[in-house]
Amino acid sequence: MFIGREKEIERLKQLEIDVQKGKSPILLILADAGTGKTALIRRFIDETSKKVSPVYIDLAKLNLSPDFFCLHLLGSVFHSLSEEKDEDKSLYFDLSFQKKIIQEMADPEIEAKWDKFCQSLEEANWKNLFSETFLFLSDLAKRLDLRLILFLDNFSFLSSLANYQIEPFSIFKQEANKTKRICWVLASDRRRLLEGMFDEKLFLDNMEQAEARKLSLSLLSSAHFSDSAIERMYQITEGSPGLIVLLAKELESKRRIDSLSVDEAFFLSFTEGAIYRYCQSIVSQGIAEARGEGLLRVALSGLAKRGESILSDLSNDIRRKSGVTRNLLLRLMDVDLVCQKEKRYYFPSRILA
Repeated sequence: MFIGREKEIERLKQLEIDVQKGKSPILLILADAGTGKTALIRRFIDETSKKVSPVYIDLAKLNLSPDFFCLHLLGSVFHSLSEEKDEDKSLYFDLSFQKKIIQEMADPEIEAKWDKFCQSLEEANWKNLFSETFLFLSDLAKRLDLRLILFLDNFSFLSSLANYQIEPFSIFKQEANKTKRICWVLASDRRRLLEGMFDEKLFLDNMEQAEARKLSLSLLSSAHFSDSAIERMYQITEGSPGLIVLLAKELESKRRIDSLSVDEAFFLSFTEGAIYRYCQSIVSQGIAEARGEGLLRVALSGLAKRGESILSDLSNDIRRKSGVTRNLLLRLMDVDLVCQKEKRYYFPSRILA
């Protein structure tokens, strides 16, 4: 189910026009978790014309290493071009299977580029491997007259490649800027980490009240509900599409829904149900990316108990020196679990708090 986001869809359609003209734009979509960035991407993919080839990859679902990332990138492109869409997609990530595809193309130039890619793969020269991968994609698009739109969802997960002694975002940006006939759409909820890296950005905010109302009505179509219930759903969820969907699921068994029913359903789901698991996953993912689980959870717990705090108060609460507490808060800010304004620290969402 998809509601609204007309302006955002139009922005993505402009990318489709640009890549058909031979341009190679890079667009960064920044949105809080649950705001609907993946739903937006999938809706746009469903609406793309046959003149372009969309390729979707969710980096959060990959066990990332430089070699697997590059193999997965190429394999996803090969799969998008295949007429056998029902074929096991995992086959396309196998080097020997990719080699077979290259041989069937019977194109000496493509084979030569492929050989360079394989050489970099064998040498484990990760920076060179990135370069050869992106060059190969450009040459493939040129030789086959393709227009590719590559969607990399949960793009911040690329940071895990830093464990291989490379700077993954810098290398990615450098190589992606060289590609031709390829549009890159990168989606992430890590604003602080990525906002300054790319010029073209699309900020996806929570729904306006009118759009949130439409979504709520569509999800509760079989129930009798009051206008105050819909208003309350918007107030509690702050217009987050993901939270509206989760709250609606908690309410779907009820025949009549009023604002009190909404409060009860939210409380139950927040303490032990789907909304609790949703918030827990956001915190766990952020802590995993920031590293240092124990102390970070202590800092988060202290901030949750006190509420909006200055550094000295929070340091006293968690019994750590100000320098240690500041470092913990900075790491939490890097993964957007904590915000700062006028020397006060707070959660970006009332629900997380």
